[in-house]
Amino acid sequence: MNLSLYSIRKNEANNQGTFVFDLKPELHFLRDVENTATIVLDCPSNYTITQTTYDQAKLTLIVDYTDDMEGISCQLTISYNPNVTTLANNTLNFSVISNN
Repeated sequence: MNLSLYSIRKNEANNQGTFVFDLKPELHFLRDVENTATIVLDCPSNYTITQTTYDQAKLTLIVDYTDDMEGISCQLTISYNPNVTTLANNTLNFSVISNN
């Protein structure tokens, strides 16, 4: 599995960020991401993940934040449901740098 950061868009008016990750090859079972994987975003900030989707090899997290996350270091971990697949967990370390 290849996991990489695709983009981060920040909506300052709503204190919301859209984090998009490439997860290839495409895993069709992740379209039901809520039941097939556990997604953990670990950042030293105050935030809530309000939506998680996966489509066409893109994992998208909508994040509401109370403290600006720009420039901080984060870690994304994807743990797959063992009843669905035997894939190993994926982990990605990245810095939050929005590109909007």
